Amino acid sequence: MNTNRSIPLIRKTGKRGFTLIELLVVISIIALLIALLLPALARAKEEALTTACGANMHSIGQILAEYETTYEGAIPSGNAYINGGYNLYPAAEWNILLYTYNVGLDPVRYVQWNGVGGSTPNYPVASQSGPAYLGTFTCPASSIKPTLGPAWGVQVGWYWSSYAANPNYFWTYAGPGCNYWDNIDKVNMRASNVQNPASAIAIGDATQTSQWGGSWMIMSDWIQNSAGNASSAQAYVNDPNYLVPANGFSSAETVNQDILQPNQPAINNQTGMRYRHMQDSPNTGEANGLFFDGHAETLPINNNVAGAAIASPAANGTQGLRMQNIYNPDLPSSIGLF
Repeated sequence: MNTNRSIPLIRKTGKRGFTLIELLVVISIIALLIALLLPALARAKEEALTTACGANMHSIGQILAEYETTYEGAIPSGNAYINGGYNLYPAAEWNILLYTYNVGLDPVRYVQWNGVGGSTPNYPVASQSGPAYLGTFTCPASSIKPTLGPAWGVQVGWYWSSYAANPNYFWTYAGPGCNYWDNIDKVNMRASNVQNPASAIAIGDATQTSQWGGSWMIMSDWIQNSAGNASSAQAYVNDPNYLVPANGFSSAETVNQDILQPNQPAINNQTGMRYRHMQDSPNTGEANGLFFDGHAETLPINNNVAGAAIASPAANGTQGLRMQNIYNPDLPSSIGLF
């Protein structure tokens, strides 16, 4: 009997790990891919926000058309004043009028008027319907998100909007006792009177003038007939291709940024169009606008951001917001706003 047994050799076959150099190469490749993809992803996100804002404009345009049909072509009031001027009455402003019309609510009940000095939303109504309102009347790219909470002893947020209307078509309601803009409400603004609805802008992205996320509801720096106001747009109405500056017609105002940034003090008031989309610097960006024929358009900021003199080569152009887009030739020049 052979007792000699061969003992099989066991070969060690353990796997070799990555060397430090190989790991560094892999990490470098991953970092490079991230660096290449992040800008594209960020731009895609900005484009999605621009598209969502444009969809809001389309929705508002549909509501506006239905409102005008119901009320015999009447364009809703843009904003409202009573009791001497600055007591805001949101129930008579275009955004609340359109929203409550669309959902079948009483605008006064949605924004309950307390008679003097302010307004208080009817909280049960506003809290149930308010989120839907904010979803349509707030730009998803807004830098200041709506704040829902107390201020000035009232609840704010349910009626703010980051969009504003063209004041040369959306009239101002001056309530009883108001001696400020007291005759603008006598102007009969109707959709049938808009001479070129495809080029006349109705509503657009606006500068947010409040830390609670809202605008002033009208593009006040577009007003074309401000009697005695040197920065009125009236001086440019005869030049239809004059490029409307991003900050409107007041040179003292800040170009293309919101009035109040969170936790920062107020800066110069600007209530023109806000080019918040695809913005890389203060003088770049795009804004969405709704026109009276119902179409929405993305407008690039023009090269006249600082308000060049009318004789300047930079004053006129064929792209961007021009006087022909904001001017109302039927608005009486005798109306004194300031």
